[in-house]
Amino acid sequence: MQITAHSSARRYATVVDRVQLIAQPAMRLVEQAMGRPLGHASIVITDSRRLRDVVLDAETSALGERHKVEWISDGRRHGCTTLTSSGVVIVIDAEECQKWGNHTDVTVVHELVHGVQLSRPSDRADYLQGLRYNHGITPLSPAEVRAVNRRVDAREREAGRLERLARQLKETA
Repeated sequence: MQITAHSSARRYATVVDRVQLIAQPAMRLVEQAMGRPLGHASIVITDSRRLRDVVLDAETSALGERHKVEWISDGRRHGCTTLTSSGVVIVIDAEECQKWGNHTDVTVVHELVHGVQLSRPSDRADYLQGLRYNHGITPLSPAEVRAVNRRVDAREREAGRLERLARQLKETA
Protein backbone atom coordinates (compact mmCIF):
# COMPACT_ATOMS: atom_id res chain seq x y z
CA MET A 1 0.00 0.00 0.00
CA GLN A 2 1.50 3.29 -1.10
CA ILE A 3 1.29 6.22 1.31
CA THR A 4 1.75 9.76 0.01
CA ALA A 5 1.72 12.97 2.03
CA HIS A 6 0.98 16.18 0.17
CA SER A 7 3.25 19.07 1.03
CA SER A 8 0.21 20.84 2.50
CA ALA A 9 -0.07 18.07 5.12
CA ARG A 10 3.50 18.41 6.34
CA ARG A 11 2.33 21.04 8.83
CA TYR A 12 0.63 18.15 10.58
CA ALA A 13 3.73 15.98 10.95
CA THR A 14 2.40 14.06 13.96
CA VAL A 15 -0.60 12.87 11.94
CA VAL A 16 1.51 12.06 8.87
CA ASP A 17 4.00 10.10 11.00
CA ARG A 18 1.21 8.24 12.78
CA VAL A 19 -0.53 7.23 9.54
CA GLN A 20 2.75 5.93 8.15
CA LEU A 21 3.36 3.96 11.35
CA ILE A 22 -0.07 2.34 11.73
CA ALA A 23 -1.28 1.86 8.15
CA GLN A 24 0.06 -1.68 7.70
CA PRO A 25 -0.90 -3.00 11.17
CA ALA A 26 -4.34 -1.40 10.81
CA MET A 27 -4.78 -2.99 7.40
CA ARG A 28 -4.00 -6.43 8.83
CA LEU A 29 -6.49 -5.93 11.70
CA VAL A 30 -9.25 -4.83 9.31
CA GLU A 31 -8.60 -7.62 6.82
CA GLN A 32 -8.67 -10.19 9.63
CA ALA A 33 -11.89 -8.80 11.09
CA MET A 34 -13.62 -8.62 7.70
CA GLY A 35 -12.26 -11.89 6.33
CA ARG A 36 -11.13 -10.45 3.01
CA PRO A 37 -8.12 -8.55 1.64
CA LEU A 38 -8.05 -4.84 0.97
CA GLY A 39 -6.96 -5.15 -2.65
CA HIS A 40 -5.15 -2.35 -4.50
CA ALA A 41 -5.20 0.74 -2.32
CA SER A 42 -3.24 3.88 -1.68
CA ILE A 43 -3.39 6.39 1.13
CA VAL A 44 -3.07 10.11 0.50
CA ILE A 45 -2.57 12.42 3.46
CA THR A 46 -3.62 15.97 2.78
CA ASP A 47 -5.32 18.94 4.42
CA SER A 48 -8.88 20.23 4.29
CA ARG A 49 -8.25 22.45 1.27
CA ARG A 50 -6.90 19.62 -0.93
CA LEU A 51 -9.24 16.81 0.16
CA ARG A 52 -11.91 17.67 -2.42
CA ASP A 53 -9.44 17.76 -5.32
CA VAL A 54 -7.85 14.43 -4.39
CA VAL A 55 -11.25 12.73 -4.11
CA LEU A 56 -12.60 14.19 -7.35
CA ASP A 57 -9.42 13.24 -9.25
CA ALA A 58 -9.77 9.65 -8.03
CA GLU A 59 -13.45 9.53 -8.94
CA THR A 60 -12.68 10.90 -12.40
CA SER A 61 -10.18 8.07 -12.79
CA ALA A 62 -12.81 5.50 -11.74
CA LEU A 63 -15.47 6.96 -14.03
CA GLY A 64 -13.15 7.50 -16.97
CA GLU A 65 -14.54 10.99 -17.50
CA ARG A 66 -14.88 14.27 -15.65
CA HIS A 67 -18.25 15.81 -15.03
CA LYS A 68 -19.28 18.79 -13.03
CA VAL A 69 -20.15 17.66 -9.55
CA GLU A 70 -21.23 19.69 -6.58
CA TRP A 71 -19.07 18.94 -3.57
CA ILE A 72 -21.10 18.73 -0.41
CA SER A 73 -19.21 18.60 2.85
CA ASP A 74 -20.00 19.48 6.42
CA GLY A 75 -16.37 20.53 6.84
CA ARG A 76 -15.66 17.90 9.50
CA ARG A 77 -14.50 15.05 7.33
CA HIS A 78 -11.48 13.27 8.81
CA GLY A 79 -11.11 11.01 5.81
CA CYS A 80 -12.76 9.73 2.68
CA THR A 81 -12.42 6.52 0.69
CA THR A 82 -13.40 6.38 -2.94
CA LEU A 83 -12.82 4.37 -6.06
CA THR A 84 -10.01 4.78 -8.58
CA SER A 85 -9.62 3.01 -11.89
CA SER A 86 -7.53 0.29 -10.23
CA GLY A 87 -8.83 0.08 -6.67
CA VAL A 88 -9.41 2.62 -3.92
CA VAL A 89 -7.79 5.70 -2.52
CA ILE A 90 -8.04 6.51 1.15
CA VAL A 91 -7.70 10.22 1.75
CA ILE A 92 -6.80 11.31 5.28
CA ASP A 93 -7.37 14.94 6.26
CA ALA A 94 -4.44 15.54 8.60
CA GLU A 95 -5.75 18.97 9.55
CA GLU A 96 -9.09 17.61 10.76
CA CYS A 97 -7.52 14.61 12.50
CA GLN A 98 -5.25 16.89 14.49
CA LYS A 99 -7.93 19.50 15.15
CA TRP A 100 -10.27 16.93 16.71
CA GLY A 101 -7.84 15.51 19.25
CA ASN A 102 -5.65 13.53 16.90
CA HIS A 103 -8.38 11.26 15.62
CA THR A 104 -5.89 9.48 13.36
CA ASP A 105 -6.11 5.83 14.46
CA VAL A 106 -9.91 5.70 14.32
CA THR A 107 -9.95 7.50 10.96
CA VAL A 108 -7.41 5.14 9.40
CA VAL A 109 -9.31 2.06 10.60
CA HIS A 110 -12.69 3.47 9.52
CA GLU A 111 -11.42 4.31 6.04
CA LEU A 112 -9.62 0.96 5.66
CA VAL A 113 -12.96 -0.74 6.39
CA HIS A 114 -14.46 1.24 3.52
CA GLY A 115 -11.52 0.17 1.37
CA VAL A 116 -12.18 -3.49 2.07
CA GLN A 117 -15.91 -2.97 1.51
CA LEU A 118 -15.22 -1.46 -1.90
CA SER A 119 -13.09 -4.47 -2.81
CA ARG A 120 -16.25 -6.57 -2.70
CA PRO A 121 -17.45 -6.74 -6.33
CA SER A 122 -21.10 -6.01 -5.42
CA ASP A 123 -20.18 -3.03 -3.21
CA ARG A 124 -17.80 -1.66 -5.85
CA ALA A 125 -20.54 -1.87 -8.51
CA ASP A 126 -23.05 -0.27 -6.14
CA TYR A 127 -20.63 2.53 -5.21
CA LEU A 128 -19.84 3.13 -8.89
CA GLN A 129 -23.57 3.41 -9.60
CA GLY A 130 -23.81 6.06 -6.88
CA LEU A 131 -20.80 7.92 -8.29
CA ARG A 132 -22.28 7.93 -11.77
CA TYR A 133 -25.47 9.40 -10.30
CA ASN A 134 -23.63 11.95 -8.14
CA HIS A 135 -21.57 13.08 -11.13
CA GLY A 136 -24.67 13.52 -13.30
CA ILE A 137 -23.81 10.68 -15.70
CA THR A 138 -26.60 8.19 -14.98
CA PRO A 139 -30.00 9.15 -13.61
CA LEU A 140 -31.61 7.08 -10.88
CA SER A 141 -35.22 6.97 -9.81
CA PRO A 142 -36.05 8.20 -6.30
CA ALA A 143 -36.49 4.57 -5.19
CA GLU A 144 -33.06 3.67 -6.59
CA VAL A 145 -31.48 6.65 -4.81
CA ARG A 146 -33.06 5.57 -1.52
CA ALA A 147 -31.79 2.00 -2.02
CA VAL A 148 -28.25 3.21 -2.78
CA ASN A 149 -28.36 5.48 0.29
CA ARG A 150 -29.51 2.60 2.49
CA ARG A 151 -26.52 0.56 1.35
CA VAL A 152 -24.19 3.51 2.00
CA ASP A 153 -25.66 3.79 5.50
CA ALA A 154 -25.10 0.06 6.08
CA ARG A 155 -21.44 0.41 5.04
CA GLU A 156 -21.06 3.37 7.41
CA ARG A 157 -22.55 1.36 10.28
CA GLU A 158 -20.15 -1.50 9.60
CA ALA A 159 -17.17 0.89 9.51
CA GLY A 160 -18.37 2.49 12.74
CA ARG A 161 -18.63 -0.87 14.48
CA LEU A 162 -15.10 -1.83 13.44
CA GLU A 163 -13.56 1.44 14.67
CA ARG A 164 -13.02 -0.47 17.92
CA LEU A 165 -10.01 -2.08 16.22
CA ALA A 166 -8.18 1.25 16.57
CA ARG A 167 -7.71 0.53 20.30
CA GLN A 168 -5.35 -2.29 19.36
CA LEU A 169 -3.13 0.21 17.54
CA LYS A 170 -2.33 2.11 20.73
CA GLU A 171 0.38 -0.48 21.34
CA THR A 172 2.03 0.62 18.07
CA ALA A 173 4.34 3.37 19.27
